[in-house]
Amino acid sequence: MLGYIVRRVLLMLMLLFFLSVTVFFLFTMLPGDPARLSCGRACTPEVIEANRHRLGYDEPILTQYVKFVSGIFVGRTFSEDSPKPIVCEAPCVGYSFSRQQQVLPLIMAALPVTFWLSIGAFILWLSVGISVGIYAALRRGRWQDRLVMGISLVGYSMPSFFIGLILIYFVIIKWQILPFPSYVSPFEDPVQFLQTMILPWIVLAILYAAFYMRLTRNQVLEVLNDDYVRTARAKGVPRRQI
Repeated sequence: MLGYIVRRVLLMLMLLFFLSVTVFFLFTMLPGDPARLSCGRACTPEVIEANRHRLGYDEPILTQYVKFVSGIFVGRTFSEDSPKPIVCEAPCVGYSFSRQQQVLPLIMAALPVTFWLSIGAFILWLSVGISVGIYAALRRGRWQDRLVMGISLVGYSMPSFFIGLILIYFVIIKWQILPFPSYVSPFEDPVQFLQTMILPWIVLAILYAAFYMRLTRNQVLEVLNDDYVRTARAKGVPRRQI
């Protein structure tokens, strides 16, 4: 048992190592020059080169990776040779020079919003997708089934940002049914929380709910054709019980 746990821990550490290497080098190879992006409109070759040195992009790629990993555990310092070096305390996953903040506090500030967006959309697309998919399977070949499949096709084809813009224009701007989304903690004002989160939940849930409709419908139809279901029908078992 102990050997199994040790092997699993070692495999997990190896996976994290390869994941960090892959992500780091992928972002390094992306097109674009961060030194140019961080200098704004006053970009000159001298300013770009100074930014590249300040960001540490003039160092060897392996040195950059070592500093990145060590910063997670012990922190790191940016612009070490400047009059005002920037100290990024551990765990340092990066520094935003445009916002003059560490990346981790920015992530933590957005984490509650991301959490509630994910949970609400997840519950919505599961409940709607599975229930409607079962309903469509039980009405196979009828107009209800065709309507559900048509709606799922449209929802699966439309991009989320387009759906969001449509809902903002009609629901918020034109009809003024809901206020413009602005995050409020559910522990402070549950009513305002629901009012501002319901539209983002719907936008995120439409795509996945459409996928789950089609998936659930196909799976239910496959099960309804199994031998044990046909046997139960032949014996007169009620449809609801089946």
